[in-house]
Amino acid sequence: MRRAGSRTRGLIAALLASALLLGCGKQGPAPGAPIAEPYDGPDAVRPYTLEQQRSGIVVGQETLTEIRGLGEPMLSRSRVLSVDGEGYETASTMLDSDRKPILETSTTRWTFDLLPSYRPGTVVFETRNVTTKLGTFACWYIRAVNEDGSTEEAWYAKDLPPHPILLESRYASGKLIRRVERLEDSRVPPAAEAGADAPR
Repeated sequence: MRRAGSRTRGLIAALLASALLLGCGKQGPAPGAPIAEPYDGPDAVRPYTLEQQRSGIVVGQETLTEIRGLGEPMLSRSRVLSVDGEGYETASTMLDSDRKPILETSTTRWTFDLLPSYRPGTVVFETRNVTTKLGTFACWYIRAVNEDGSTEEAWYAKDLPPHPILLESRYASGKLIRRVERLEDSRVPPAAEAGADAPR
């Protein structure tokens, strides 16, 4: 019974983590929101404009995301079903490490909105290259510190708005809490073909 409960909690946590890569809409704050207060002033720190976010959502786009740090690694496969002026809808399926479905496919409606934005100086915001299983990309890097000393880091590929391609959460000690990494994106050819050493 305990094992089943733990599994359920793990799936719920995985879904929340996966949602960070699937939608930037009004679905509530992510767990472990940074201390930095949201700020929408003209000098706000944010990776993309609203127009860039909209341009990054394409009907038929498919992604595969890996969630680690929640026990056994899990995967989330998602497909954009529709897009309109107000938002978009996705169909998502949770998979185990063998890519076998764990839960039934679910659809979610996301509304277009700005990704979290902060007052300058409250977060680290800089350009960094990062190499993931998807390839090597020039990214906007954002790092925020939580009240308990834990950290949230996100890498947003400049040419792949609107969602981060990599998220990492760590305890104050530096120990990894979770890692959410995009493994596949239908807009990006396989890393071996695209040349993983060259930032995109």
